Amino acid sequence: MVQQFDWRSCGKCQVLAFDGFLTKGPCPAGGVHKAWGFNYSVWGGDQEPVESPVLQARWRHCGPCHAFFYDGFSDKGRCPAGGGHTAAGWHFGAYHGPMTSPPSPREQGDWRYCGKCHALFFDGFPTNKGRCPTGGGHEAAGWTFVLGHIESNATDVMDTQERRTWELVKDAHLVQGGCSRLEVDPRLVLVARAHCEDLAAHPGLWDKLSPEGFPGHYGSDGGLASGPDGRIAKAVGSSGAENVFRGRFRGDAAPPGPDTAFNAWWNSPSHKATMLNCTHNTSGVGIAFGHDPDGWTSYYFTQVFHS
Repeated sequence: MVQQFDWRSCGKCQVLAFDGFLTKGPCPAGGVHKAWGFNYSVWGGDQEPVESPVLQARWRHCGPCHAFFYDGFSDKGRCPAGGGHTAAGWHFGAYHGPMTSPPSPREQGDWRYCGKCHALFFDGFPTNKGRCPTGGGHEAAGWTFVLGHIESNATDVMDTQERRTWELVKDAHLVQGGCSRLEVDPRLVLVARAHCEDLAAHPGLWDKLSPEGFPGHYGSDGGLASGPDGRIAKAVGSSGAENVFRGRFRGDAAPPGPDTAFNAWWNSPSHKATMLNCTHNTSGVGIAFGHDPDGWTSYYFTQVFHS
């Protein structure tokens, strides 16, 4: 077996979901999964792992919803995409005991099997059991599982693609801009995500232009707070700056990714100037996608900056 990373906890429903794809699985709490917290690893491969006193086999990735679910019963639980889970890809094992002795600081317990939907979910909050596709919160059953994770980092508040976008901009900010630092502010991540989700939910909103002639900077409420200055000031107390990007695709074309958004900003003098402005020392990135009435799928990227 080998370790596969980019498994993340969904901050909305608390299931363990694979975050390595730009397209996220549907979340029972609404919309799609949104990663929050550690970057976890699970052990797997092409063959079913051999069970041991501390490892349970028959865990799989659900293709439609991307959740980590137990595939050992004829009943496949409940998938938020509809019906039962559908196994895809590797065969995994899940540890229900420490992977190292003594347990490593990079191991987290309190992961449980949900007896209703069959997914693995984080059960470490006394009063918040997430959201189960069958209704209500998850219901813990069976063993308590342990997941290994990468060392905690400030970028853990972002999902894999958001983090990659932020890293590209940070590298440019430090190297090409000659700036001293750019750090993640979780409040700005939430601002950026909310704006992307607003744009995705209101497709025509992208075409509303700012006074400078740029699209995509206004929110759906139409008031002062719907612009970047208002959104950022509401979160952190004073205004900042914002870059936005929309990439569209249809059919079997590849979705636009972090490199696409970064290159679009880099090749625009005004956006590039925002990225290389050394007065900006905190930032956050959000990504969301939506389906347009004309048959296109649009991916929205927002990065906000603050000094």
